[in-house]
Amino acid sequence: MTLAERNDQAVTVKRYVVCLVLGVACLTQTATAQVQKPAVHLLVESLDDSAASCGLTKESITGAANSALRYNRIRLGGSSLDNLTFYVNVNVDYSAGMCSTNIDVSLAKYQEVDVKFVGEMFARVEFCNKGAMGVVKPGSPMTLQTIKDLTDACIADTSVAVLNSVS
Repeated sequence: MTLAERNDQAVTVKRYVVCLVLGVACLTQTATAQVQKPAVHLLVESLDDSAASCGLTKESITGAANSALRYNRIRLGGSSLDNLTFYVNVNVDYSAGMCSTNIDVSLAKYQEVDVKFVGEMFARVEFCNKGAMGVVKPGSPMTLQTIKDLTDACIADTSVAVLNSVS
């Protein structure tokens, strides 16, 4: 092998190494960059007296929804008029030692829309709505777990592109 061939081979190896390093750097940068999701206002509906008999409080429901939103990398903050609103409503009926529950969660944005022949109106644009019903023993963690599961499903149904387009 001549000296010129060795130099050409060394230059080729250096080019491969540089390309490899740049490729790894680009992949690392892409993997670490996370999509920033918009801030969401969490609104939990007030509970009636039956909820306390079943071991549910507004704080425990807020905690379950907060946990699921954080898990899905959703930032909390702002008012319901400025941001997306994640709404949680739990209705409870305590009877015969059992708790019947109806859980609804939704993600919506309140905004002005232009309606033909009417003009501008304030409207609720809903991106997802999930619900479940069940009967559990008082103090059962199933209701809070259902809130987390419904929250996960609602966020999964709403793409980041859609969320970012309205924030």
